[in-house]
Amino acid sequence: VIHTDPADNAIVNTLRPEVNIYFDELLDPATISAQNIQVISSGTGRIIPGVAQATGNRVRWIPSEDLIVGNFYTVQISGIADLQGIRMTDVFRWTFSVQSGSSNQGSILHSSSADFQDGTLNNTIITDEANGSIVLKPALWDNFNDSQLSSQWSIIKWQSNGSVQLGDGVANINGSALFSAQSWGPGRLLEARVMFTGRPNQHLGVAIDLTSRYWATFSVGADNLLYARTRNGRQSIETPIRGNWFQQFHIFRIVWLTSGVRYYIDDQLVVSHSISPTRSLRVAVSDSATDNDFLAIDWLRLGPYASSGTYTSKVLDAGASVRWGQVEWVSNQPVNTSLTVYVRTGDTPQPDASWSPFVLVRNSGDSVHLQGRYMQYQLVLGSSDGLQTASLDAIRLTYSAPQVNSLYHTSIQDFRQGISSNVIITNQSGGEIQLLGRLYDDFSATTLESQWAYQSWASIGGGPATLQL
Repeated sequence: VIHTDPADNAIVNTLRPEVNIYFDELLDPATISAQNIQVISSGTGRIIPGVAQATGNRVRWIPSEDLIVGNFYTVQISGIADLQGIRMTDVFRWTFSVQSGSSNQGSILHSSSADFQDGTLNNTIITDEANGSIVLKPALWDNFNDSQLSSQWSIIKWQSNGSVQLGDGVANINGSALFSAQSWGPGRLLEARVMFTGRPNQHLGVAIDLTSRYWATFSVGADNLLYARTRNGRQSIETPIRGNWFQQFHIFRIVWLTSGVRYYIDDQLVVSHSISPTRSLRVAVSDSATDNDFLAIDWLRLGPYASSGTYTSKVLDAGASVRWGQVEWVSNQPVNTSLTVYVRTGDTPQPDASWSPFVLVRNSGDSVHLQGRYMQYQLVLGSSDGLQTASLDAIRLTYSAPQVNSLYHTSIQDFRQGISSNVIITNQSGGEIQLLGRLYDDFSATTLESQWAYQSWASIGGGPATLQL
């Protein structure tokens, strides 16, 4: 586990908080269940019902009922496995609490492709990796989210009934091949999230046409094993890759250099070859047979990546002028890459001269102490190695609304500080304001007002008389 949201000992101000757990490996979604992710009320020991799902390296849990204000909750995870089948050996726990729903604390979270969609891209792209990430712009990319293939691809049908079908953000290749319209030479990085089924003659890599003798590919052989295959015309190396790589999505990466080719699966180097095809080659994704075991591809990128780029978010609205505080994010920064976060605030819906300048946030979790209703963040990405890019997977911006203080007037002393016109202040209920009548007195003065006259009955033969005010 590399990051949790909420963090340990955090206070949340919503009754149905979303819990996110980030890992340093891609996860096997089949190992996510109610048994290995539990949110437990610390007071009663009751397990809170909720829904959990895994995408890439993130587990997301959403409660099915409101949590209780003032309670502490412990998140407990165990037994989750990565795509290699390696399970957690220890139980991981942390605690958060729920505060009043009327709290003046709030936050804005961007963690999906939909969240990032309305921002401004400059030499950057939004990829479907990790449910949505910002990365530097590569030479070729496709998330396969449209209903039709773009012009950067051409299709070759190996079988008359072959097809490439797009749906749910995936391209299913059956009896056909996808080839990039453009060719490139070595000095490239190809990476893609692909599901091989284990049927022979499924390929992912770079090639002229998969029949000419120049290629660097992941391929399923006639023996139903996955191979790393490199051929430079005269020489050929084919290395079997032990393990279970079929019927699940994995991230496959090919680093194609003039000196050789390196093959990675899920960030792990699995094969290195000392020969390299030095011709101009196309990206190739192929499945030669027409059956139900089609090759599926979720997304694909081909480097080199741009040396620098920016992403500027849409303007975020807190609903009122607030004090912006902590900014935290989840990112991946390989060697020779950089990712820097800036923020600015203002009180107009569109940034203008009244807004603050962009302010550097040095570390995830730092507070920015800026005032304004609106916030905008900017990412600056860089790479001195065209084969690598930093990525931002999620960012949260927290704020505090001004504390609301109340001033009550409830007594005759409170009301007497004001100026009255055609109203009176009475002693009723400890102090009330009423319309002025013809006669009124609460007898709070030390002498009678002029509206009164009094007669001493002693002057006409009565007993001793007093009038006390």
